[in-house]
Amino acid sequence: MNCHQQAVAAAAPSGLDEDTLVDGRYTHKKFVNTHLRFLAFVLQEGVLYLPWHRARDIWDCLVANPDACEFDREVSWYMYMVHVPVIGYAI
Repeated sequence: MNCHQQAVAAAAPSGLDEDTLVDGRYTHKKFVNTHLRFLAFVLQEGVLYLPWHRARDIWDCLVANPDACEFDREVSWYMYMVHVPVIGYAI
């Protein structure tokens, strides 16, 4: 969630998009993809479940957030669609 706030701050005032350079090295797209892929790896390989409150935090940050860009919504939706069985058991 903190990285998303950093990306929004870096994009101001033009608005956030997937090509926004967040830290001078990596784009917003790279940040989001890396974090979600790591989360998916940990959930799958660690045979762990994502608690409902954490799933909601991710949703609120990348989908429901008015500062989220279209890329955030698309990649988050894909992540939830692919990993529904992993998240679904935590509800």
